[in-house]
Parts: sequence; structure tokens; C-alpha cells
Amino acid sequence: MNNKDTIISDLICLNCGNIFKIPRKKSQLRPIGHIKDIHCVFCGENKYYELGEDGLRHIIEIEKKDNKNNEEEKILKLYKGRNK
Repeated sequence: MNNKDTIISDLICLNCGNIFKIPRKKSQLRPIGHIKDIHCVFCGENKYYELGEDGLRHIIEIEKKDNKNNEEEKILKLYKGRNK
């Protein structure tokens, strides 16, 4: 597999806010918001929210939105809480 055919996608744990990075083939990309079942070594939760290739940019876009849905509010809160 050629490195040009893969990207690194950021995932955030829906329980503790841990950021996890996984390689994905460009042909098998998932949409932002996809829920991935991976075991979190910090809290034991098995659900991660996919932020995509540039996770920080996605977080900034959520912050700028006026009307955030519940899922976006939760992701934003988790991201901000993990840096404390």
C-alpha cells in the first residue's frame, strides 16, 4: 500500500475525550460524525466519534456555529475538557 493512498483520521472518545488517530485508505474514508467501535484504554468506553483528517479544523467549525446540535455540543465539551 502506498502512503499516498492513506490519511490519518482523528477520533475522539465519547466518554473521556481521548484523541485517537487511525490510518484510513482514501477509498474507505468514513464521514465526519461516524461512530467507530474501538476500546478506549483510559475509560473502557467503546465509542469514538470520527473527526476526520483535520480534527482540529472540525472542532473550530463546531465552535463557530450558532446552532449546534446535541452531538456537536458534547464533542466540543469533551475536546475542551481533555485539555484541562
